[in-house]
Amino acid sequence: MRRPGHIPLDRMKFPLTLAGGLRTTFADFVSTPLPRHLADLMRQLHEDRDNPLQGRGARSWGKHSRNIAPY
Repeated sequence: MRRPGHIPLDRMKFPLTLAGGLRTTFADFVSTPLPRHLADLMRQLHEDRDNPLQGRGARSWGKHSRNIAPY
């Protein structure tokens, strides 16, 4: 396997280039929609958090999770 050639690194531009790349990657990641099964799970978790006194604790979670379609 050949070693890549030496690429000079501009120490003044590298942090800005890295920051720009990270910003673009993060923007792409957060703009991608969640898969349906994950969105359903998140919705259920928010409902459980918002209504903690409706009797759906750890024991009833198994029964309720059957309503979420497998992926």
